[in-house]
Amino acid sequence: GGEVREKTLQWIAFAIESNSGRSKMRINMLKCATHGFFLNLSSVMLHLCAPFMDPGKGYGKAWEKIDINYLFSKEEEGGGSRLSSAFKEDTRCAASLEELSGWLSKESGRLGEGERKYHFICDCFFMTSKVLHLGFMKSVRDFLENMKELGRHQQTMRRLEMTRHVWSNGPYRQRTEQQLEQLNTWMTEHKEIHLCYECAIQEEGLLHQALQYYKLMGCWLLNFVIPKESRGEEGAGTQFLLTDEFRMLPEFFVDDVTELLSFTAKIAERQPRVLQDEELESFMDFLVVFMGCPDHVHNPYLRAKMVDVLHLWVPPPQIQHPLVSKMSNLFEFNLLAKE
Repeated sequence: GGEVREKTLQWIAFAIESNSGRSKMRINMLKCATHGFFLNLSSVMLHLCAPFMDPGKGYGKAWEKIDINYLFSKEEEGGGSRLSSAFKEDTRCAASLEELSGWLSKESGRLGEGERKYHFICDCFFMTSKVLHLGFMKSVRDFLENMKELGRHQQTMRRLEMTRHVWSNGPYRQRTEQQLEQLNTWMTEHKEIHLCYECAIQEEGLLHQALQYYKLMGCWLLNFVIPKESRGEEGAGTQFLLTDEFRMLPEFFVDDVTELLSFTAKIAERQPRVLQDEELESFMDFLVVFMGCPDHVHNPYLRAKMVDVLHLWVPPPQIQHPLVSKMSNLFEFNLLAKE
C-alpha cells in the first residue's frame, strides 16, 4: 500500500544520503555500507524501475513523470525531493559548483513554488541513478582498476623471474626474493577479489537490467539536446539545444552510461552474448551527440572515453566474431552518425 511504499522510499533515501562517502576514490568502510549491500540495493532499484525502463514501450507514460526539478528542489513537508542533499556536491556536466549555487539562488522561486509532489516513477528514476553510481558502477570501476593493478604486478613478476639469473647471485638477492614473495601474496589475494567482482557484476540478468536502465537515462538526456519529435529529421544531428537545466545536471549521469558501455564492450570480446540481443541504436545516438558537444559535457576525458567505446565497437577486420554484423550495421545505418 501507499504507507509501505512511502516508508520504503524514505529508507532508500536515507541509505543513499548516509553513504555519500562511497563516491570517493577510497571508501571508509567504517562509515559506509559494503559493496555487497549496494549491489543488492542496485538490483532492488532496477527491479522497481523495470515496468517503465524500456524507452520503446512504456516510456511514453514515464517521460512526463521524470521531473528534472527533483534534482534541485529541497525536501518539504508533504512534498519536495527526497534526496535534497545527495546530488549537491556532484560535479556538473557544464557548470562549476559556484555557477550551480548562483543558478539555484536565481531559480529558487520557481523551484520552490507551490507544494511540489513527485511521482513514484520520478523517485525511482533518480534514486536508481544514485544507487547505481554508489553501488553497481562503483564495483565496475573497482573491478577495472583491480584488473589493471593485476596486469601491472604480473608484468613485474615476469620481469623479476626472467632476470633471476642476474640477481640471484647479487647483493640484492634477499630483498628481491622478499619482493617476489610479497607480490605472490598480493596476487593471490587480489585474484580472489577479482573473481568475486566478476561473479557479482557480470551476472547476465543484472547486466541486462543495468543496460536497460542506462538506455533510458541516455534517451532522457538526449531529449534535452534533441527533442524526441525532431529526431530523424534532416539536420537534427547538427543543431543541439543547450539549457541551463542540462548544464547543471550531475556529470555522473553521462559518465556512468559511458563507463557501462565501455565495460560491456570489453566483456563482449570474450562473451558476445552480453551485447548480442541488446538494442544499441539509442546508445550510438548518445555517444555521437555528446562526444562532439563540449558545451554540454565540459570534461574532455569523459568525451575521450566515448571515443574509446566507439573504438571498442568497431568490428576488427578479417576476424570471425558473432557481433561483427551487428556492429557494422550500427555504424553504417545510424542517422546521427551519418550527419
